[in-house]
Amino acid sequence: MAIKGTSKWPLVIFSHGLFGSRIAYSQFCGRVASEGYVVLAIEHRDGTGSSVKIRSANQKIRTLTYTRYDEVGWGKHTKPAGLYPFRAEQLVFRTNEVYEIYHSFKALVDGDAGNIRNEISESGHDLSQWKGKIDVDDLHLTGHSFGGATVFAFLRHPPPEPFEPLPLKSVLALDPWVGPVPSPGPIPATVFEKPSLAVINSEGFTLWEEHFQLLKDIVSHWKTEAGASATLVTIGTLCVVGALWMEGILAVLISLFLVKSTHKDFSDFPVAFPFTAKRALKMANIIHTLATSFFRNSLEAELGKEPRKGEEVWQDKIGKKHLVGKFGEVLVHS
Repeated sequence: MAIKGTSKWPLVIFSHGLFGSRIAYSQFCGRVASEGYVVLAIEHRDGTGSSVKIRSANQKIRTLTYTRYDEVGWGKHTKPAGLYPFRAEQLVFRTNEVYEIYHSFKALVDGDAGNIRNEISESGHDLSQWKGKIDVDDLHLTGHSFGGATVFAFLRHPPPEPFEPLPLKSVLALDPWVGPVPSPGPIPATVFEKPSLAVINSEGFTLWEEHFQLLKDIVSHWKTEAGASATLVTIGTLCVVGALWMEGILAVLISLFLVKSTHKDFSDFPVAFPFTAKRALKMANIIHTLATSFFRNSLEAELGKEPRKGEEVWQDKIGKKHLVGKFGEVLVHS
């Protein structure tokens, strides 16, 4: 069913994190799709996926597993000086893949696939029934962790030859790892029409002070340089105010079992374990609500239901820091 008030399905492209895959985010992608979006989950071939099958021009298939920096043979090419430059090279590769998957998918649904070989057409599905039902001009880009860095890299670079600029409406970064992203963040490429930006962070990444400052600089830079909407929020922690008086072993146990948002919450991994599944599904609901509100341009209204601004941090007796709040609460950063 298309989104209410429209006759077509908008398009979302999703980029996975390091050691991830297209199927490691079924909770997020499936929930977004259930709201009337077509979601394309990329399986990146840049060596950051857990395992991906690659088909060559002569139709031979090989498996590429996660590739470490010291495992790459550069041949005549210049070897990047360190991990971050290596990751930056992978971001360029990933950005090109975003263009490739968009234009390939557009050709498929337009009935102009040419010689493109793909599992969908080979499975016998009639792609003609999709024609005219997907709004490829209503495009949203999102990704988790290194996939979040990918969407920032995408904003920074104009399209590679021979591709045209994509009709990007919004960009959503889920707990992005911004180490390889050049400071102060994406310089708005003139080919884009200033898409809105939102970042949803976990508590762990927000309390990572040096990294969080880089992220805030990116969001601020997008507001000032692109002149576009940019929102940064952190989700979910269990109220710890009542534990302030606790000391010793009890404080250690409390800090270990606090229910709070983590970097893994954006993926399927916490759902797979019995002891974390119930909590993980609740967190998935929160992420889903924020994401779809953003895609529908109603995030501000959603956040205004229970506004929470400012950051209150508690450091327990063993030196571990926590955000003070309650599970599922959304903290809006200025």
